[in-house]
Amino acid sequence: MPFCRKWGPVFCLVLATLFSMADLVRHLVNDAWGTACQELEPSQSMQICDSASNDGCTILDPKFDKACFSRSVANEFSGGEGFPHLSVYGWVFTIFCTWTGFLLLFVGIFWIINLPQKLRLKWRSLRGPRGAQSARGVDIAPLSAGA
Repeated sequence: MPFCRKWGPVFCLVLATLFSMADLVRHLVNDAWGTACQELEPSQSMQICDSASNDGCTILDPKFDKACFSRSVANEFSGGEGFPHLSVYGWVFTIFCTWTGFLLLFVGIFWIINLPQKLRLKWRSLRGPRGAQSARGVDIAPLSAGA
């Protein structure tokens, strides 16, 4: 048995796993390194101010001692939300890798269970060999020859 015929389904399934997990890893990278925090000095405090009603500011508890903000690290979108605003990372990881992973998953599973051969055998058992008479007794050979 040739190497690719024996191990091909396994390679398809391994690649399917890697491709379908790529976008999830991009999410982890974005979440892990997409937030930057800075410690407040001991003399500083966090405040929440209401600019709409001009009621002043409310000083938060001293346990809030970090100011955090988002950074752009492998973002899925650029300049908006939705399909038309995908960034390069969005196209590569979300669209290409995920769909390639799903396609390889189906190919690997169908290959390992011999689905095309099973469908061909089932089709032939239901329809019979080419040129044979159908179940109603009508000769279909002239129709398949283009007559």
